[in-house]
Amino acid sequence: MGKTRIDQTNPNTIKRMRKEGRGRGVGEDYKAWLQAQDVPSTGKTRRLRGWWTGDRMVTCFSQLELNHFYNVEWDPTVTDYQDQQNLDMAGTGGTLEVAAALGYRHPQKKGLPVPMTTDLVVRYADGSMQARAVKPACEVDLVGTTRPAHVKRVLEKLEIEQVYWRLRQVPWLLITEAEIDQVLAWNVRMVHSDYRLEELQPLTAEDVERAHAYLFPLVQKATTPLKDLADQCDAALGLSVGSSHALARHLIAQRRWPVDFTVRFELGGVLALQEVRE
Repeated sequence: MGKTRIDQTNPNTIKRMRKEGRGRGVGEDYKAWLQAQDVPSTGKTRRLRGWWTGDRMVTCFSQLELNHFYNVEWDPTVTDYQDQQNLDMAGTGGTLEVAAALGYRHPQKKGLPVPMTTDLVVRYADGSMQARAVKPACEVDLVGTTRPAHVKRVLEKLEIEQVYWRLRQVPWLLITEAEIDQVLAWNVRMVHSDYRLEELQPLTAEDVERAHAYLFPLVQKATTPLKDLADQCDAALGLSVGSSHALARHLIAQRRWPVDFTVRFELGGVLALQEVRE
């Protein structure tokens, strides 16, 4: 495991991070407070280009955060999100004040307070937002007097975070495995990197429409694995091997095809489509 590359107890480090614009901005201009290079590597950190963030990369520090992020991506009401959003320490309603009011020790290192972060702040088309902390159930589910000290400490920090957002009238959610649709996460993962057509170059928008016109009537019959249909499409349209499969993933990610995302699918298998109601 590598060493932390930033020391948040150092005032100069905090000033530099703020000068870099970390924890500020929206959409493509947002910069996460903590980034992949700033924390010890566990081998589970993933950086990926979000669907609603332009060229900005989103960092997920665990598989749980990644699965949650895939769930968020598929929500059509989402317009933006900020990963690793820092919380103000000082001032009225800051985490230092909240921790003191609750009688909890503020997160610290070397005896000095360090900034807290929220894993993901999600923004919606209606202008609302939600702050979300993503934690394994094993860190928060033990009850009563059986809770070991480290679990109690996790819950204290989560309560500080919850009150912080409550004071700002922002709903706060604790997300564990129980709140994540694992089938949805898997399905979104299968098509996530093919959302943008530019990622499929040299394939073009014309190729998308040609593949859609050829493939979708066959997909609707739901009897032949998608890969086999895509291979047929490549041959029929004169595309290089694998092109139609990539175009199919793009069409699914763009919701052009009404694939039933409540059913786990393999892109080499037969796709289940949603029932069309008259």
